Amino acid sequence: MKPHNNHTFGQKVQHVKSPNSKGIIKHLVSKFEKISLNHRLLFSLYSFPYFGVLRREINLARITSDDVVLNIGCGAMPFTALYVSKITGAQVIAIDNDPQVICQAKQTVSYWNMADRITIMFADGKDVEGIFFTKAIVALQALPKREILKNLTESNVSGATLLFRQPRNWCKNQYDDLPESSSDGFVRHLMPTFSKTLMFAVDKSHKHEEALFEDIPLIADQHNNRSA
Repeated sequence: MKPHNNHTFGQKVQHVKSPNSKGIIKHLVSKFEKISLNHRLLFSLYSFPYFGVLRREINLARITSDDVVLNIGCGAMPFTALYVSKITGAQVIAIDNDPQVICQAKQTVSYWNMADRITIMFADGKDVEGIFFTKAIVALQALPKREILKNLTESNVSGATLLFRQPRNWCKNQYDDLPESSSDGFVRHLMPTFSKTLMFAVDKSHKHEEALFEDIPLIADQHNNRSA
């Protein structure tokens, strides 16, 4: 029997991907969403926990039927857009930068008979110039969040409200986050991958700019004085 070549064995080990490698959760979630598209029961079961999330986010941002809501990172299963429009009656513009996802999202919206209130568009959250909105909800998987926040703040009129979902500590290597110290409020969630939604109010004073360009560590419960 030939002895093992330690150098060759070591090289092979280096090419084995860790199950915690960056992006694996996003990949699995995206794959599951695409599988669920053709199964109404799977779609309902998967999206059900988001109903409570959207209720809290709607109350936080005070979304009403008078609003135009921009949903960044809608994915193939745009249940954020579906729930927001269904609960509030608001018009929703849902965008994603994956052409294949856009096609599937349009089919999903049509299947649920919501095409008159939800517009699906191919666009990137880092460049939303020309899209009018009064409220925005940014998905957990959308990135880079600091550039998205900067773009939304600079491109919209004063008075818009922006919501960003914050990842839990255990999956911050999968999703990026924003410094809580620069937000204007938050709500908590019991979701496996995200624990809070941060709110940012656009007032054209660019008060979030410092947080966008500095690596400020996340400080848990920094808003103890604020109502959740």
